[in-house]
Amino acid sequence: MTAEETVEIRESGKLRGNITTPRLIIADGAFFKGSVEMERKPGMVKDKPARDDKAVLRPELLSVKS
Repeated sequence: MTAEETVEIRESGKLRGNITTPRLIIADGAFFKGSVEMERKPGMVKDKPARDDKAVLRPELLSVKS
């Protein structure tokens, strides 16, 4: 599946296959098996100030359930 803007898989949705999209929403309860490639078109995102420091992993932004 390829989308120019957003792919959304809702709670009862099921998708088996690969996705190429700049934005992806997967609701809790949805089924997805495949790969995702996040591609943005040039000019799609507003310019952000450049950061000269390395990316920092922020644990509070991660959610891992076992």
